[in-house]
Amino acid sequence: MLLSALYIILFVLSIAWMSSKKVFSLLIFTFFVANGLSILPISSGGVKLSHLSFAYVLVFALRYRRFIIRSIRTNKLAKRLWYLMLFFVVSVAFSITYYGFPVVSTIITGARYFVLMSFFVYMTLRLNEYEKLLRILFYITLGTGILYIAQCITGVQLLAYNLEVYEMPTENGLYRFYNSPPLNEYFLYISLFYPSLLPKKLKLAAPIIFFLVILLSNGRTIIFTSILTIVLIAFLIGKSKKIILSFAFLGVVLFVLQDKVMSRIDNSGKTSDDISLILKGQFNMADYQSKNGYTMLYRFAWIKERWDYLKGKPIELLFGLGLLPDEHPVIQQKYHFKYGLLREDLYVSQVRTPDISWGNFLTCYGLLGTIFFFLFYFQLLRSVRKIHDTLSTILFAMMLTMILSSFAGSQLSEPYSITPLFIFYMYIKKKHEYEKSSCINRDSDIQL
Repeated sequence: MLLSALYIILFVLSIAWMSSKKVFSLLIFTFFVANGLSILPISSGGVKLSHLSFAYVLVFALRYRRFIIRSIRTNKLAKRLWYLMLFFVVSVAFSITYYGFPVVSTIITGARYFVLMSFFVYMTLRLNEYEKLLRILFYITLGTGILYIAQCITGVQLLAYNLEVYEMPTENGLYRFYNSPPLNEYFLYISLFYPSLLPKKLKLAAPIIFFLVILLSNGRTIIFTSILTIVLIAFLIGKSKKIILSFAFLGVVLFVLQDKVMSRIDNSGKTSDDISLILKGQFNMADYQSKNGYTMLYRFAWIKERWDYLKGKPIELLFGLGLLPDEHPVIQQKYHFKYGLLREDLYVSQVRTPDISWGNFLTCYGLLGTIFFFLFYFQLLRSVRKIHDTLSTILFAMMLTMILSSFAGSQLSEPYSITPLFIFYMYIKKKHEYEKSSCINRDSDIQL
């Protein structure tokens, strides 16, 4: 009850400070859209952070409607995001009229996609305000990173439980938690390749802490993609010294922790067998259930089963299986797919999966929504690459590896995983514009 009251107070403050104290307003909003930054639980007493984030975006859209309209008219990226938002408006209407889903539940489910409007929210800060916001987020991420490491060692819960967060002892004697700081990867790459953004006294400790969080997550995908991203950033920056230092850093950390962490990689999964079975089209659930490690086969079997259902229904294929959560009784009555995670109520998840983004694109976005999403995503990728500096290279590499990791996780398809990109993109863009204007002013002074 007290926590619910705190959430309401924070929401009221964020709205009250929307114009006068933008940094603090957006800091609270970031708590809402980033799953509480591992500090606040995602819900309490019926009050959900996702609902508060949507309410914030709605108030912002009403208050800054002229700013949003002007941005859509003049900014190609904003226009493509607007097309995606219009699609979800149509998708909500489609779920209600075509599928006959309950109005309120459908709107609530659809609301989660409208947090992508935070793109406009983060456009409103000045450069110095971005720096202040990022500095606060850095300290929060570092502090929660230290607590996360302590969790994995002691098995004692120190951070808030969020989506699909649980603990279990692993083969290496550590505990596995799924509530790592959501901005950890961003600050890992920044601390390695752009440390001037961080406090000098923490330039050495910060990257070690951030990388330890990734290793102790015991997730093969995140460990692999993080290493790949580090190597890709170093390569794109084009500095041989950075490449050598990156490999040296990774080598030292992996050597020290190989017995504790790498057993996870050695003992889980039969990726080559997975790929072989997928290429042969052998999507037999018995293979997944009877042999440990066929996780990739399961992911593709999940998609294929739903694709087989939708391919003969062109209208439904365009919009997906409808906007309702798995736990809703209507979904449980309407769909009866075999492949899916077994929930606590012994019901197989039907319309959403945490294991592969492309499954969610098919069922939640549909083909039409997937097209609109990637039109926006690739335009964002292009806009980031145009800036050509170290920070933009970091973000560009992260966005590329997000596409790669989409085959082993739901991050790319989750609006709440996409929104942090906007914070860093807007900061990079503002910084680039400031430096460009400063350069022009210097040239003007010389001419005079």
